[in-house]
Amino acid sequence: MKRALNKIENIKIDIKPCKVAQYGWLNFSINIGDKTIHVSASCVYDPFYDLLSWLEKIAQGYKRYVFTINEEKTYVEFDFISFCEVDMLRIKDTGKSGLVIETCVDKYQLVREFYTSFLKFYRSDNYNKEKNEIYYLYEKIEDNMNTSALFYFKSTLTYMLSLNKKDLSYLFLYFYFEKITCNNDYYETNFKHFIQYAKQNRKKYKIDIENWYFKDFDKKTYFEKIETLNDVLHKECNTTCGFRLKNFKSETLEDYIFKNRKKREDYYHNIYFDYEIIDELYDKEYLGQLKVNVYVDDIQILERYYLDLNALYFCTKENGEHRLFTCSCGVEECGGIWKTPYTKISDNELIWHIYEPKNYIFVFEKAQVEDALADLEKRMRKDKSMEEWKKIELGLTGNVSEFLGA
Repeated sequence: MKRALNKIENIKIDIKPCKVAQYGWLNFSINIGDKTIHVSASCVYDPFYDLLSWLEKIAQGYKRYVFTINEEKTYVEFDFISFCEVDMLRIKDTGKSGLVIETCVDKYQLVREFYTSFLKFYRSDNYNKEKNEIYYLYEKIEDNMNTSALFYFKSTLTYMLSLNKKDLSYLFLYFYFEKITCNNDYYETNFKHFIQYAKQNRKKYKIDIENWYFKDFDKKTYFEKIETLNDVLHKECNTTCGFRLKNFKSETLEDYIFKNRKKREDYYHNIYFDYEIIDELYDKEYLGQLKVNVYVDDIQILERYYLDLNALYFCTKENGEHRLFTCSCGVEECGGIWKTPYTKISDNELIWHIYEPKNYIFVFEKAQVEDALADLEKRMRKDKSMEEWKKIELGLTGNVSEFLGA
């Protein structure tokens, strides 16, 4: 490494949209100064676990750490070196360009740019999850039934083990190929419906039932049967290989980014909201329940909790304790939060002190929080009519249309 290198260069990651015809590949560029290296990541050699590990080692203070992206025929090598309080990065492309970039870097900026760029890309419309992301059967069950697949199958295990291999095959054919919907609270009633439907429509599946996943199931021991069920739950239920950007998440990196941000010039945190509708299986009156997701500095926080929009609104108006994050039922304690977040307005600032389940202190510009909330409301009004929002639950506070001011 040349000692003459002393100018710190910022890194910019530019990720190309994943089109249907490109599934199995993810192309991105690393821009440093006036130089650019293009990377073609293949799902055959999914690099994102190694990328996370590389970033974690840098954040943890390793003096040198190297990782390589295998592009199937060529390689891109990333070499981070920290020496005498100078952080350096060397990237070598063994492909046609043969380009080598050697530069001094800001370690914090490097970690944050790599990590948050792929987080934002995964959430964007530019990533075709259906064609580029591995989707396991247990995830489909969780997404469609709003429950933990592991918990669900533990509670239904006795019934499933009582089925013969044909009925079990029909049940999982339904899970595998159909949209999973329940018309009854009792799983046994639903399962019988699933089995009957699959039997009646077996021709469209084009599957040899006798030799599918449950061949010789009746001859297996109790523990072998459980192992088989677990294996089937972890089968891919989309028809292509892909990446696992869904798992591109690191508590180590998020702690590092939040902890070191106050030392930066960009003192204020940035907040953003999006939302999803969680299907409710037990209430015919409502179409679902609103879940608002919170992103601070492009990182989703407290993702399993529900944001109380009324508490969010009032925290911009007055100091005090505000029940910002709750269980889906709208109760803090039900979600394991026993110490309510405290928020404080100071001049043009809004400070959040979150105590549980993790301790966070976020300092926002008050106007930016208000703008983010107004933007969320605008998108919600555009996406659905007030009549539709009347049929979407909002925690303990009724329906969403009441919050939107209908």
